[in-house]
Amino acid sequence: AGLAADEIFDAFPYAEAAFRYFLRRPEFNNLPRKWKISFNGSLRDYSQTAINDVGCTSAVRIVDGKPERGFKVRVGGGLGASPQNAWIWSDFVPEDAVLPLISAMLIHFHEKGERKNRMAARVKYLIRKEGWETFVTEVNKILATLPKTIPFPLAPAEAEPQGDPTAKAPLDGPGDYKQWLKLNTWPQKQKGFHYAIIKLTLGDVTWRQWHSLADVITELG
Repeated sequence: AGLAADEIFDAFPYAEAAFRYFLRRPEFNNLPRKWKISFNGSLRDYSQTAINDVGCTSAVRIVDGKPERGFKVRVGGGLGASPQNAWIWSDFVPEDAVLPLISAMLIHFHEKGERKNRMAARVKYLIRKEGWETFVTEVNKILATLPKTIPFPLAPAEAEPQGDPTAKAPLDGPGDYKQWLKLNTWPQKQKGFHYAIIKLTLGDVTWRQWHSLADVITELG
């Protein structure tokens, strides 16, 4: 987020704002089960919007000659024993209409979601049970009772990356360095910078490795 060269716009501030908006809201404190929201800034599905309860992918359209930000919204994805590719709610929801829409979906899930069988207490099962058309109808009924727009309370934009963009990574190094350089580094949208992906076997990392990584980041920006 904020780095990928193919990013339509940085979706991270919207993810953070959604987190601040929904966390501890009393009407959502007792949902049938978890509700995972994913924001993604690129047409490449970096944050796996297709397998989350709600997935929002950055989108821009031109209205009266001016660009308007919004999101492609998907709902009902999931993995587990019964995987589901999310349904597409809309290819474009204006940014200020996203929070009311997710709220309406959450309210419907709160009211109609499964509460006895924990394994079926996800929105994908609710959509399968009542059908996509019924789900859309019920969510739209709730949506009509909510504010039409809720602006995202966005935090100030992050500063540009620090460091020397003219510095070049060595072309050769120990072991499988060349292969790592090819598969694990990507150009950023900030000219001259690259980001590196660190892949962890089984997701395991020690505190000493974290400290070493922090030292590298501090040194190189």
